[in-house]
Amino acid sequence: MTKNITLAVEDEVLEKVKILAAQEKTTVNAMVRSFLSEQARKLDIPERRRAAVQRLLELSRNSRGRMEAGWKLDRESLHAERLSRHEHSSLRGGGRGE
Repeated sequence: MTKNITLAVEDEVLEKVKILAAQEKTTVNAMVRSFLSEQARKLDIPERRRAAVQRLLELSRNSRGRMEAGWKLDRESLHAERLSRHEHSSLRGGGRGE
């Protein structure tokens, strides 16, 4: 359901916005509606964030992957794993000094 509202805007501002609306092939009314909708969506952000956190927690609980007790991520292992993905032993003679 839509509601009609009345706005008071300075003449100069309205004239500039009319020009802008024409350039964008829209109306001042549509621009105001769009702006107000964007503002209202900001109120939904905390709810969407909460829902996303809940989904992540659920995925975590349902995950089959488990870390061993005392497991710790160390930088050297992480870098070694990433670098090994980029090694190409088949290049330049398979690394045999050819």
